[in-house]
Amino acid sequence: AVAGALLAGCMMPAFFVTIALMAAITLALRALRQPSDAPAEEFDAPAASERPHARPIRFGFAERPERMRLLTGSASSLYLAAWTPDWFGGALPRHSLWLDVLLTAVLLAMVWGLRAYVALVPLALDYVHLGYQSGALSLPRTRTEWGLSEVGLGFALLIAALLTSLRLRASQAQDYLTARAPEDDSGPAP
Repeated sequence: AVAGALLAGCMMPAFFVTIALMAAITLALRALRQPSDAPAEEFDAPAASERPHARPIRFGFAERPERMRLLTGSASSLYLAAWTPDWFGGALPRHSLWLDVLLTAVLLAMVWGLRAYVALVPLALDYVHLGYQSGALSLPRTRTEWGLSEVGLGFALLIAALLTSLRLRASQAQDYLTARAPEDDSGPAP
């Protein structure tokens, strides 16, 4: 949704803030008000005869991983809307220190308190753009620079994949151990 808002905003820069705000609101509502079917026992029989095609719906929080992704996207979209109110195309505006500090605090709080590691992605993108805008980072110019960049990116992706694999393996092992019921707690047979 954030990528769609960015694409639509780049195609229509005059509406970028509006699109980013709508994306932030939509993502936050989806995270905090997820529709689901109500259990059958809560279904009212007289109401069923009046509207046979209608199903009762209950609203609640989305599942935790989905909620973290949606709230991260909402915070990022809200940041984009606050950062670009006077942007109507061309180069993006200069970074604002207070906005960058606020985004860093919010996203790091999500990582620290809620273990929402997905929040590191928009934070990294923000700081890469800040580094490029300030001149600390630049695009590769020579073939050697391009080659070193590709090798470095390849190793970074390899390390990220290995860490993800180890983390998923540990969580699957924990799920297996908790799901496995003990057969007999009385001890060894005589």
